Amino acid sequence: MNPYIFIEILGVLLGIFLLKFAPSYRTLFQNNENITSVENYKRNEVIDFIRGVATLGTIIIHIDSYFTYFHPNNVELKITRLFSNYYRFCVPIFIFSSAVFLNYKTRSSYWKPRINKLFLPYFLIAILGFFIKYNDIQKVGVWNFIIQILLGKVYEPYYFIPMIFQFYFLYFIFHKVIEKLKNKNLTILILFSLLINIFSNQYFALEHSEEINRWQVLSCTNYFFFFVIGLVMKRKLLFKNEFMELFHSNRNLYLLVLAIIIYNSFIAYFTFFNFFENSSRFVFYPFVAFITLIYLGHYLENSTNSSLNYIYHTCIYIGKNSLVIFLLHPIIMHLMHQFDPYTMYGPLWAWILTLLINIFIPLLLWKSAFYPFYKLKIPIQNNQS
Repeated sequence: MNPYIFIEILGVLLGIFLLKFAPSYRTLFQNNENITSVENYKRNEVIDFIRGVATLGTIIIHIDSYFTYFHPNNVELKITRLFSNYYRFCVPIFIFSSAVFLNYKTRSSYWKPRINKLFLPYFLIAILGFFIKYNDIQKVGVWNFIIQILLGKVYEPYYFIPMIFQFYFLYFIFHKVIEKLKNKNLTILILFSLLINIFSNQYFALEHSEEINRWQVLSCTNYFFFFVIGLVMKRKLLFKNEFMELFHSNRNLYLLVLAIIIYNSFIAYFTFFNFFENSSRFVFYPFVAFITLIYLGHYLENSTNSSLNYIYHTCIYIGKNSLVIFLLHPIIMHLMHQFDPYTMYGPLWAWILTLLINIFIPLLLWKSAFYPFYKLKIPIQNNQS
């Protein structure tokens, strides 16, 4: 069987297994009095911790691509590919966390922070990145310049911006309908989003024309399930006491870990024997990774272990600055393609140094070259919420 189809089916079966033998997880999909109301929520740092982990994972995925570009046949790539495959929950986690914080009051209060905190900094940095990537705009063409900026095509990760705005627009149009969904209709929406996501996964995995392949990455159907359940699960996810009720029995945690181990064991098998590249669109792994990271975040925030406490707060800091790293790191990675990574003291040190460079240089650049934005009171350190 095609590994792509097998992994998708395996994930669905493991999801059914969890819902069957750990019934507490079903409450995540049940409606609350108002699934869009988070007024009484006081933001804690667990979501920033999760975004920090996802930001690190995004860089790790791109390190695999960077190494593959220079050394496509090296045995070390199976290790970098495995790390990359295990971090394929990053984009869905940003979709999850964005959906969790969506709340519509007025048109202005809904769109203004998303324009100021997300699109404006993206627009400015994408223009900078465009001129770094293309020395002569006349050869590229003005129209191509506009298309690449608006559709997030200057650098590969930028597709996230037009895609997340599709979700923002859908919520803007249908938020009143979503607020009224309960019980049976809510279940129908979840199942519909699941089928859309799975169909999109398998359809775009087929051979298509170059035109379809070029545009399919922008489709919001690729992550539709994650956005819907982010909306549905927001109260359970945001309020610690409600969330931790899921784990009143250790059995629920053990079954979750067992399912992840089984899934990742097959990922490892296909990685080493088929050089398989996992997809962030598969529905099971990002979902259980998000649940696991929320649990881990709540555990670490109360930890008295100094080492764990340092790791936790480092991830929080990265998470709070994740938009900065997301926007600037592709430019850094593009410039790094000018030299072989193995010249940095071999593959192991090259991997470590590449990761550190793509974290700290964007942060340093932002704190220095883009400091005027702070003076203009554009608070873009927090990302796509």
